[in-house]
Amino acid sequence: MLSREQAEVAAEALLKSKRQQLARKQANRQKWRLRRHRMVASFIGFIMGTILGDYFAGDPYPWNLIGLAIGLVFALLGQHFGRPEDKPR
Repeated sequence: MLSREQAEVAAEALLKSKRQQLARKQANRQKWRLRRHRMVASFIGFIMGTILGDYFAGDPYPWNLIGLAIGLVFALLGQHFGRPEDKPR
């Protein structure tokens, strides 16, 4: 029979690759989630810039790009100062 220390070493050796694989998978999921937040915020900024530019200025073209930039800035600020569960560990 194995001692407790020997059993822990054996279990760690067996599970090491699976734990590393799981950690990589979780990191990739987090990256994709943050990327999706940036894309959605940029898209919302683009739409809002288009609507407001068309309504107030009569020409949506330059304003949709400005809205896109503002949406991206808000997404990056939200990512940097966001909720603790959104930040990578």
